[in-house]
Amino acid sequence: MNIYVIVMLLGGLFCLVRAAFDLRAGRYVWAALGLIAGLAILLTPVPQSIPLELQLPAAGRQG
Repeated sequence: MNIYVIVMLLGGLFCLVRAAFDLRAGRYVWAALGLIAGLAILLTPVPQSIPLELQLPAAGRQG
């Protein structure tokens, strides 16, 4: 698991937990914003690999 994936999971979970605390405290706008932010972070697709194409010159060829 990539470090960036772990950071994104922790950030999303923090937003959701914070939204729950705000909801219990009666701060409904902040709770809605926290819920939206947490879901947006957790539902964003993260690419697991980046395709890389490397062009090397042919061996023995001098130009």
